[in-house]
Amino acid sequence: MPSSTDRVRFFRPERLPGLELVEVSYERRAFPVHSHEEYVIGVITRGRECLSIRGTKHTAAPGDFILVEPGEPHANEAIDTGGLEYRVFYVPRTMVTEAFGDVRFQDNVLPANKLGRRWAALHRRMMSGAEDLELEGQFFALLGEILQLAGSLEPIARPAEQAKVALARAYLDARFAEPVSLGDLAAHVRLSPYHLLRSFRDQVGITPGAYQIQLRVLEARRRLRDGAGIAATATDLGFADQSHLTRHFQRIIGTSPGRYLQQ
Repeated sequence: MPSSTDRVRFFRPERLPGLELVEVSYERRAFPVHSHEEYVIGVITRGRECLSIRGTKHTAAPGDFILVEPGEPHANEAIDTGGLEYRVFYVPRTMVTEAFGDVRFQDNVLPANKLGRRWAALHRRMMSGAEDLELEGQFFALLGEILQLAGSLEPIARPAEQAKVALARAYLDARFAEPVSLGDLAAHVRLSPYHLLRSFRDQVGITPGAYQIQLRVLEARRRLRDGAGIAATATDLGFADQSHLTRHFQRIIGTSPGRYLQQ
């Protein structure tokens, strides 16, 4: 039975249609046999869970991945008196198959590692409402790493796609101040988001999100040099606020916008 201290919070990113995130804290909870339409890729963050699946009972501890395929019957319950917390991405089947094919998990529980911590950290950031091209790229890159680790996934056979990457770059060059999504960019060049991410990074050396940020910072430098204000420049170029511009300006140019204006 649910406890009065149980907490469940869902979030659906606008820029990744169909993706759903859930953050859960249960004092003591057991779910009967059920299944999901999506791929379930979660990380335990506190306590332990018993996952019953494929005729086997698994114990998942903090940092461990829990992986369930669409339509796969399973039951799960908290097994510690101190409660259970976990973070889950419900990833639509089409989002996976368009990039990777029909993925099958070899194991349903994977032990804690750095990848699990990165997946949980990404989940926290996305649950905060942050959405941009760089974050979408991080999601698909991490998803690919997880599926490579956990599934029967084979490396993507990629033909030469220099023309499509060039088209993606031209699209970003023309719209770098706009809130371009990875899905829109991928549709424009007729690739899956993950496939575009891999090809773009292979050829350009950075992700589309990092490329967009770089274009914004370079344009910000030009505008500041011409006498524009820092706050107005941040707003005009699509940064969340002045501190967002400052953080990336410092990283790429090597100094803050304020100090740059003084020189």
